[in-house]
Amino acid sequence: MIIPFQQIDLTYVTRLNRLDKIYRDGEKILKECQDTWDYLLDTEEVSIPKLNVLQDKMESVREIMATIKQEMSRIKLELSN
Repeated sequence: MIIPFQQIDLTYVTRLNRLDKIYRDGEKILKECQDTWDYLLDTEEVSIPKLNVLQDKMESVREIMATIKQEMSRIKLELSN
């Protein structure tokens, strides 16, 4: 019976690692969007449509990251049991 529990643990660890990578990718996307936002405000005439698109993208990424963080917490809790 020990083998199935080890397989389950490995499955959780694999899922946790995959989610962590996706979360880090989201952080990179947010940084790129913020850099673009700052650049647009500093160097160009403010384009409201461009800023709106960037804001929507950043909000979507934040929502995805929040969901991923919740899932990661749930997996960590299951691993601790």
